[in-house]
Amino acid sequence: MKKTVQQFVTDIEKELLIQVMTSLDQKKITDDRAQHLAQDFLYLLPVKNKRTLVLKMRTLASHYKEASKVYFELAETIYKEEKLRKGKLASKYIKLGEIEKAVKTIKGGFYG
Repeated sequence: MKKTVQQFVTDIEKELLIQVMTSLDQKKITDDRAQHLAQDFLYLLPVKNKRTLVLKMRTLASHYKEASKVYFELAETIYKEEKLRKGKLASKYIKLGEIEKAVKTIKGGFYG
């Protein structure tokens, strides 16, 4: 089942909390930095679509190690979703004899 943007945000919130708590327990992050990470994450919201969510999480991950794992998991999941969507759409075009549209669909970039 395809997740909504809000479902992804909820999952990210939970996973970030786990990452921060683990880093705090292991003394890999200070309380102050953990608080800044939380504030920076909330500043990213709301997001309108998954592409924007991925781009904003990439920025957050570039500043906070704790956000990196969460970002990579998110990007991989959304990439797989997009790949499946494009494959289904290209298959539909091929069945309709619209080969050029199928090729453009497959060649297009992320959300292309």
